[in-house]
Amino acid sequence: MKILYVLGTFPKISSEAFILNEMVELVKLHHDVHIIADRRELDRAHKEAFEYGLIDRTIAPGRDYRRGLDKLIDFTGKSSMGILRQPVDTLKLLSKICRYIKDPWVIMDIYLSLINIKDLDVDLIHSPFSNSKNLLRAYLISSNKKVPFTNTMRAREIYHSVESKELDNLSEILKKSGSIMTISDFNKNYIENRFGIKNVSVIRSAINTEKFKPLHDPKKKKKKRITTICRFIEKKGIEYLIEAISIIHGYGNNDFEFLLIGDGPLKEKYEVLIEEKGLSERSSIESRLTQEEIVQELSDTMIFCLPSIIAHDNDMDMLPNSIKEAMAMEIPVLTTKMPGIEELIENEINGILVEQRNSGEIARALIRLMEDPELRSYLGKNGRNTIIRRFSAEKEVVKLERIFRSVTNDRCKANSDR
Repeated sequence: MKILYVLGTFPKISSEAFILNEMVELVKLHHDVHIIADRRELDRAHKEAFEYGLIDRTIAPGRDYRRGLDKLIDFTGKSSMGILRQPVDTLKLLSKICRYIKDPWVIMDIYLSLINIKDLDVDLIHSPFSNSKNLLRAYLISSNKKVPFTNTMRAREIYHSVESKELDNLSEILKKSGSIMTISDFNKNYIENRFGIKNVSVIRSAINTEKFKPLHDPKKKKKKRITTICRFIEKKGIEYLIEAISIIHGYGNNDFEFLLIGDGPLKEKYEVLIEEKGLSERSSIESRLTQEEIVQELSDTMIFCLPSIIAHDNDMDMLPNSIKEAMAMEIPVLTTKMPGIEELIENEINGILVEQRNSGEIARALIRLMEDPELRSYLGKNGRNTIIRRFSAEKEVVKLERIFRSVTNDRCKANSDR
């Protein structure tokens, strides 16, 4: 199959590496994968994007194109040419976009995407994120090329107070999808009840278990390092972890390191909080890393902790990939009781679960893990077994491929019956 992925940025160094894993596995299965994106970031892309030829199959301008004069000039020129050559079709298309989208920059992105791939023949369009922009773009490309589209609904677009309202406005388009996928059973039930859509499939965001595997014996780790990898936003609950680290420090336990990896709007807040709590000497913050760099940092980690919460805007984690990466490397995981996370973590079996927003409970659990190598080893081994059994990229992409084939076969059958 020739499959077109619709993305905002590709390649992207952040946690969206799981989308790259998905595309790589499809290429291994001999599918021809192409990408249409608003922009690309080539400076620190994951190496698989180059190794599997995905960069060469990507149609996207550079990162500085996002809201610049170049985009405005490009849009003005191409839309004007379209109106001159095909006035009715061009105005109809712009009208359809404007019906759903009000932000002029997003309107430009969607229109330019359609124009930039007009000569690309594909069998299927897939939107791995279902925010309003990507969903609408996938639908319009599908309509123009008369091929089916599918989409995956993850977390933010479903639960975030603003984005979920935008999704409500696109419910009629959502129902035209050839197949809707999501990453958890909790999501599946929520989507089916909210939108009246049946047969939503669960395809979990998956991990490359050959890349993320234990490099050292967990019992012999030299560093008492507590590591977190995430985007610095409210739903990750990092302020409660910093407070927990402060509590441990206050007990006189200074034989540990705290490593925070990521980036985002709350970075400065966390830096200030770390300094205020007197944790600067044993804490460090690293920017976004490649998967290879993350593997190296996790290999020196004793405990991985991500204390996710339900944010004030209702946004929440579902099945964080950073937790799965740590589990795949046999690192014991400490996280919080959340609907999706509880589909991954069985308390005291393959990880430790604590209540949300409870720094004291986080601190006690961290101390327990630091002092008990047998518990760390037990949780770590069970954690990797969980990922291999239920969250490996190879297994999940086989399920995804089956859905893609079913959707394209249904479309071919429908066309032949006409």
